[in-house]
Amino acid sequence: MPLIRVYSNKFSDEAEHNSAAIGSSFRDYLRLNVSGYNQDLDDSGLFSVSLNGSILPPCDWDVLLVADDVIDVVIEPKGTVAIITTVIAVVTAVASMRMMNNLDIPDTYNSTTPDSSSIYSVNAQGNQPKLMAPAPVLFGTHKTYPDYICPSYRTYVAHEEWRYFMLSVCAHAAQINTADIRIGDTSVVDLGSDVDVSVFQPSTNVAGHPAHRHMYSVAEVDGAGVQINGVIPSFEWATPYTVGEWAYLWEVQSDTTKLNMNKYQVNESGLSAAGTGDLPWRYWFDDAGYSDVSLVGVVLLLWTGVDYQYFRCIDDAETATFARVDPVTFEIDNAWTGFGTAGDLITGYYQTIPAAGDWGNVAGWFNCCPPGETTTKLEFDFHFPEGLAALDSKGIPREREVTILIEYRNGSGGTVISLEVVKSESTVNARAWTIPITVADGAWQARVSITSTTHNKTLTKERMMWNGLRSELTTPSSYPFTTIAVAIKGTQRLSSASSNKINCISTGMHPELQSSLTWSAPTATRSVAAAVGAIAHAAGNTDEQINLGELYRIGQILNSRGDYFDGLFDKETTSWEAIKRVLAIGWAEPVVDFGQILPVRDSLKTDLGWQFGEQNITGKIKETIAMPGAVNEKNDGVEVEYTDKTTYKSTTALVTIDDQTGLMPEKVRIYGLVSDTATRAIRHGLRHLRTKKYRNRSYQFSTEQDALECKLYDPAQLGWAMPHRSQTGEVKAVNGTLLRLSEPVEFTSGEAHTIIVSNPEGFATGPYTATETADPYEVTISPALTFTPEFNGRTEPPRYQFGTTARRSVPLLITKVTPQGQDACSVAGVVNDVRVYSDDDYGIF
Repeated sequence: MPLIRVYSNKFSDEAEHNSAAIGSSFRDYLRLNVSGYNQDLDDSGLFSVSLNGSILPPCDWDVLLVADDVIDVVIEPKGTVAIITTVIAVVTAVASMRMMNNLDIPDTYNSTTPDSSSIYSVNAQGNQPKLMAPAPVLFGTHKTYPDYICPSYRTYVAHEEWRYFMLSVCAHAAQINTADIRIGDTSVVDLGSDVDVSVFQPSTNVAGHPAHRHMYSVAEVDGAGVQINGVIPSFEWATPYTVGEWAYLWEVQSDTTKLNMNKYQVNESGLSAAGTGDLPWRYWFDDAGYSDVSLVGVVLLLWTGVDYQYFRCIDDAETATFARVDPVTFEIDNAWTGFGTAGDLITGYYQTIPAAGDWGNVAGWFNCCPPGETTTKLEFDFHFPEGLAALDSKGIPREREVTILIEYRNGSGGTVISLEVVKSESTVNARAWTIPITVADGAWQARVSITSTTHNKTLTKERMMWNGLRSELTTPSSYPFTTIAVAIKGTQRLSSASSNKINCISTGMHPELQSSLTWSAPTATRSVAAAVGAIAHAAGNTDEQINLGELYRIGQILNSRGDYFDGLFDKETTSWEAIKRVLAIGWAEPVVDFGQILPVRDSLKTDLGWQFGEQNITGKIKETIAMPGAVNEKNDGVEVEYTDKTTYKSTTALVTIDDQTGLMPEKVRIYGLVSDTATRAIRHGLRHLRTKKYRNRSYQFSTEQDALECKLYDPAQLGWAMPHRSQTGEVKAVNGTLLRLSEPVEFTSGEAHTIIVSNPEGFATGPYTATETADPYEVTISPALTFTPEFNGRTEPPRYQFGTTARRSVPLLITKVTPQGQDACSVAGVVNDVRVYSDDDYGIF
C-alpha cells in the first residue's frame, strides 16, 4: 500500500507512518482522514510534500498512488502557532510533531571526551595533516595547533636552512595577533628575523609567501640524505723496472710541459742507450677498456728526480701536455714551468679510474613526482656538513672545488639532460645550496653524482649529502580557510622537534545576532548566540528555522554573565550535537519547536506555568523519590575539568556542598569553558551538585492533548488530590471574588491557604489568597481573577488547585513529552526546587 510519512521538521529522521488506499490520491487521503480539511489552504506552503523523493506540488495532489509509492510530508516553520497547529491537524500527525521536539535528547556530554573536538587529545598537541577530515570550526577564543594544508618543505638560502609551513587554522575568518602565534611556548615576535609569519583570511591570495607552494619531497633523498662521493685517486706504477724487462718511461720534450712515452731495455748497467720507439701512452688505458674515454683531467704521480709530484693531463694526445697540481687541493700550480730539460726521463705512477662513464657513486634514478602527477619545477638540496675546503699544513682552509652533475629525464627512457654545478669554497663551516631547475611539464626522474676528484683525506673537507629532491605540484593561490604561512630559519635558537609545535591563540569571527534580530558582519566573538547561529546556518537552515528572539534573549543573558563558549570542532559531528555542546555552557539546550530551532535555558522560573490535575490527567500519577535526599550515594563532591586560559591545558576545581568531604568526587568536564580563574567551573559544579540533591523527585502522568504545547523546562503546577496533598476540581461560577467550586474544600486551622486557577490557554494564574466561607463549595479570593472565565459549554471550565502554601501544588519542570497516538501524550517532569539555582550567580554578584 502507498506509505505516507509525516515529519515534524527537516532535522528529523523519524516520522509518523500512515497508509493510503491504492488508486487514491494524497488529496483523497486528506479528505477521508482529516476532519475539516480545506483545499483552499493547499497553496499556503505551510508544509511540503514529495512523492518518491520528488517535490509534489498541490496541483499534483490528485495523482493516483500505486502500491510502492512513498509520500513524505514535512512541516515548514511559517506563520503563527495557531496556523502551524492547523497544519498539524491537517496532516493528522499531532503526536509525531511533538515527539520530534526531542525534549528528552540523551546527554552523554560528560561521559567521554567530546568526539567532535581534539582539544583534549594528547596527540593533537602538534601540527598534523588531516586528510579527508572536516575543516576545524572555532568558536570563541582558544589555542589550536593548525593543520598542515600542504606538506612542509626545506630550502637553503645563503647556506641557511629554512623550513616552510602552510597551515589551516579554521574554516572561516579568525582574529589572530602575531604575538599570539607561537612555536612551542615562544612567541614568534621573540624570535625576530629567524621566523617569518603571515596570516591570511579566507579567499586571500597566498601566493606571495613561499610557504604556499605544494612541494613533493622524494622520500629516497629527503631527511638525512644520500652521501655522494667523487672519484678517489688510485696510483700504480706506470711500468715495472726490472733487469731483463722492458721499461716504459716518459721523455721530456722540447716543450718541457709535454711528455712522450718510450720503450727501453733494462740491463745490469741501466737502460739501453736510446729508446726503441714511441709507445702511445694511452695503451695502458686502452688495454683496460678505456679507448673511448677522454683522459683529460687524469692525474699522474711522477718522479721528477727530486721527489714525486702530481700532474694533471691537459691534452691527452700521444705527446701529452701536463700541468703540476697542488698535492692537497689538486688545483693547477701556475708557477710551474716544466719538467726540466728536454730528453730527461720521467718515471712514476698513473691514476686509475672506475668503469667508463661513472665518476664516483651515482644516486638515482628517483621519481620526482608522486604517481599520476607532473611538475614544471625541480629543486635539489646539497649539504656539505663539514664545509668545503682543503686544509694546508698549518690548518688554514684553502679553496676546494667540487663538480656536481645533475641529470634528469622526463620518465624512464627519456632524453637525459645534464646540468653541471661547480661549487668552490674555503671554509670548514657547513655549506648548503638549493639548485632550482625549471623543466617542461612531465613526470621527471633525476640522479646526482660528483665528477670531480675526491681526496678522501682528513685535511680535505668535501663530504657532500644530497638531502633534498622536490617537485612543485599544482598549488592553490587561495583557500576558503584562515591560514598561516610560516618560514623558520634552522638555527640553534630552535630545535628541530619544535617545527611541528606551531600554535596560535585565535578568536573565531562570526556574525553576531543584533537586537533587530538581524546578523552583523563577521566579527571576533565569544558569544553563544553567534556560535549557535553559525552552526545552524552552516547546516542549511534559514533565519525562519531559528527562533531568533529567544536565541537573542538567552545570548544577552549569557553575555552579561560572562558565560562564553570557547571551543573547536574539528571532527565529524552533527549540527544538532554541536549546538547542544555550545548551549550547555549556559545551562541551555536546543529543541525543535514547530519546525524551528529553539534554545531553552534551565533557569529560575517565577511564573507558575502550565496547570495539570485530575481534571486533565488520564490514568495515574507516578511519583519517584530518590532516597535518601543526598547528592549521590557514591560521590561526595564533583571535580570539574576546564581549560586554563593561561596555559590552555586542562585543570580542575573541586566543588562540594553541605558536609561533603570531596574524597571521592564525581568527575565532570565542561567543554568550551576557558577561564583564567576557577570561578565559572565552581559555578557549574555547584549547579551540578544542587541539581542532584534537590531534584530528587520525578513525576509521570498522561493527558490528552493538553501537554502538546509544553516545551523543555517549562514550569508546571501538578495538583494531586491525595490526603495531605492538593485539593483539585473545576470552577463552576465566578461572582466578583467569590468562586463556586465543583468539590468541597477543607481549610486547615491556623494556616494560610491559596488557590490557583487555569486560564483558557491552560496556564495557572494566581496564586490567590483563599478565604473560607460558610459554604465548603465556595471560597473568596484576593485579588480577583486576572482573566474572565467563560461558562458557555463550548470551552472547558477553569480548573483549580487549592491548599496550604506548602501543599497546594507540586511545582514541576517539564522534561519530556511523548505522544501516544493522535489524541494523548505522556508527560515527565522533575520537582522545581528553587534551591537548585541558589549558586547560579556565584562569583558574579
